[in-house]
Amino acid sequence: MDNESVNIWTILPQWLGAVGTIAAVIVALYLARRDKLIRYKVKITVSVIFDNLSNNYQKYLSIYITNTGFRSFLLTGITWQRGIIKKKYYDWIPALNNYSSSIPIKLEDGEQAKFFITYDSFENKLYPILKVKAKIFSYFLTRFTKIIVHTSFKSKTF
Repeated sequence: MDNESVNIWTILPQWLGAVGTIAAVIVALYLARRDKLIRYKVKITVSVIFDNLSNNYQKYLSIYITNTGFRSFLLTGITWQRGIIKKKYYDWIPALNNYSSSIPIKLEDGEQAKFFITYDSFENKLYPILKVKAKIFSYFLTRFTKIIVHTSFKSKTF
């Protein structure tokens, strides 16, 4: 072996150690910051709730908001957003029924808020507002209809 190959083999472990140290710092900062973020999932489905006593059923548009993070937060509102370039916003106050959660609601780790809109109410009241009169654009704008979940959390200094 000559001097150049010996120098490469003596420097290589130092470089690998430096890269490992930088990777460890990045992972540690990621893990420390991950717990401070508010994370939640929103799931929208159509549910059918059957009543055994009266043998009736009713269709609902169901919105489930689940806290998937480690930090609790206060859910303060829901807004529907429609549009691509010219966006329109519609604040929505959930109806009080036996199935829906009330707003505001505090969601701890793993807890879930549920909101149910009767499907008839959605089709007759909310959907005509979100829908556009031009049929060509109506299909595309309904694909770009989103729900915005508003949260607020209080900070306390110790």
